[in-house]
Amino acid sequence: MRKGTPPLLAAGAVLLTVGAAFNLHPAAYSSAASPALDPDPLPTTGEVLPVPGPTGTLGPEPSPIPEPALTAIPSDPGLPMPLDPYMTSMADIHTIDLAKDAATATCMQSLGFSAWTAGVVRNWNPEDYVEADLIEPLDASAASRSGYPRPALDPAAAAAALEPADQRAPTPEEMQAYDGTAATTGPGEAIPQGGCATSGEARVLGQDHALAADPRLLADDASFLALEHTAVARALTQWVSCMTAKGYAYDSPMSARADLRWANREPGVAATQAEKQVAADDAACANGADLLPTYRAAKRAYEEVMVRDQRQALTESLSVFTTWVQRAKAVLAGQ
Repeated sequence: MRKGTPPLLAAGAVLLTVGAAFNLHPAAYSSAASPALDPDPLPTTGEVLPVPGPTGTLGPEPSPIPEPALTAIPSDPGLPMPLDPYMTSMADIHTIDLAKDAATATCMQSLGFSAWTAGVVRNWNPEDYVEADLIEPLDASAASRSGYPRPALDPAAAAAALEPADQRAPTPEEMQAYDGTAATTGPGEAIPQGGCATSGEARVLGQDHALAADPRLLADDASFLALEHTAVARALTQWVSCMTAKGYAYDSPMSARADLRWANREPGVAATQAEKQVAADDAACANGADLLPTYRAAKRAYEEVMVRDQRQALTESLSVFTTWVQRAKAVLAGQ
C-alpha cells in the first residue's frame, strides 16, 4: 500500500500490524457461544498478512496529546471528521502518481530510451487508492451473507496498471538513467541528477516535496491514538471477551479481518461460510461493545486537537497539494 512518495501520497490509512492492537504506545502525533471455528490467533510474522508502515514524518518531534474527554458518543459514527476539510481525494493522488510516471517517461525518452513507457517502473498499485481505517463499519446482517466487505478497486487505476506496453523489465542501462546511478547514457547524454525518476517527480511537485502538515498522516496518527483511548480500550476488551465466549482466539477486530483464510480474497469472490460466521460474530460483538462509535468519537477528539494546533499549516498544505494536482493535469495533457 505504501510507496516511496511524499507522505501524503501514501494512499489509504495506516493499517495496524496484526496482533499488536493492545501494544501500541503513540506518545505524540507527527505532521451463548457458537461452535468454535478454530481461527488462527495470528501471533507470529509467519502467520500474518504483512502490512506496511508510515512513509515519513511531518518534521520536528511534536508535543504529546493528553487524552481528550469524550463528552458524548454520537449514534452516527459516520459524522464528518475535523480533518475532512483539509483532506485530499484518492483520485487526485492517483492523478499525481500518473503524472510523475508520465514526466519520468518524457525524461527517459529525451535521453534516447524511446521504448520506455510510463509504466515500466511504477511506484503505485491499484490497492493504494482503497480507503481504509483501523476500525471499519461492519453490518452483522450483511456480514452473515457476504463476509467482510471487499471494496472494488478503482477501475481507472486498475486499467492503468495493466497497460500491455508496460509489461517488461527495464534494462540495466535504463535503470541507471531512471535512478541516476550513472552520469551519462552510453551515447553520452547527460543524466539529470537523481535520474529521471527525480526529474519527473520535480516536474509535478516542484520544490515542495513534502507538506508542512499532512492530513493523511495526521488522520493515521489520530487512528492509532484513538485505539489507546481509555474508552476505546475498554470497548476493545469487551469485544475480545465477546469473541472469546464464541470460541475465537482473535485479539482485535483487525486480526479477525486479517485472518489469512480470507485476507486476500478478491472483490467479487464469494466468502466462505467460515468467513461469514466470523464476520457476523465480529459485527455482533462490536455492536454490543459500541466499538465503532466510541472509536470514531475518540479519533474525532484527537483530530480536533490536531486541527486546532496546525490549522495554518493544514491550510497551506492543501494549497500546495492543489498546485501539485494542477501541474499533474498539465503534464498528463502534454503541456
